[in-house]
Amino acid sequence: MTKDAGVKAVAGADAQTKTQNDAIADWIKNEEAAAKVRADADAKQTKAYEEGLATVTAANAELLSKYDGYLKTQEKTSHDTIKAMDLSLSETKRANADILAANKDASDRTDKAYAAELEVRKQGLVDQKLASERQLKVTQDASAIQKDAFEKQLLVQQQSLQQQREVAAQQLAQANAAAERQAALMQAQIDASNKAFKQQSEAINRANQKQPDFAAMMSANAQRGKSGQSGTMLTGPGGVDFSELKLGKATLLGN
Repeated sequence: MTKDAGVKAVAGADAQTKTQNDAIADWIKNEEAAAKVRADADAKQTKAYEEGLATVTAANAELLSKYDGYLKTQEKTSHDTIKAMDLSLSETKRANADILAANKDASDRTDKAYAAELEVRKQGLVDQKLASERQLKVTQDASAIQKDAFEKQLLVQQQSLQQQREVAAQQLAQANAAAERQAALMQAQIDASNKAFKQQSEAINRANQKQPDFAAMMSANAQRGKSGQSGTMLTGPGGVDFSELKLGKATLLGN
């Protein structure tokens, strides 16, 4: 993995963890709001029940007051009936009180059960968050290790490249020095050759100045021969008769 890829992986893991934490916070907030709504509904229901009970109790009290007036006129004949009604009213109150207590206990148990369930869910979310944080730390550690390894590898490559450059520079310097030495040697040889050639040319020129130009002389004589006879002090102006030069004999000596 490259350096940029490791950094991108860490950024993606951070973004994923933030998204999970935001989702968990939203869920807890929604659950708490729902619990508050249910608690408000239970409170309203309890209040309505208590108000209804109060209304019934007031109605019963009013009825009892009316019966009391009636009983005063018929106390002797209705004493047993009044006792029975009192007993029935007491039992009704107790029954209503028992029902109210039972409803309250049931509501309390429901609230406790929901609170326990909510606590379990919160703990689960906390555990999940811790697991995500541990996973993120493992990912970050792995990314850090990969980054360190990459940087070390890059440093080794840079050092190796620097060494190669230094070796190449040394080789180039050596090659340039050798080429310069070779060029100097060749220039010395050329200078020596030029000096020797100059000395030989000067010697040839000096020798040519002391010797006659036989080729030129022979060429001039040949040209004069082509132009015909020429006289000398021995032959006269007529020159040599070439017919007399023929032997015409059997032997080379003219015998």
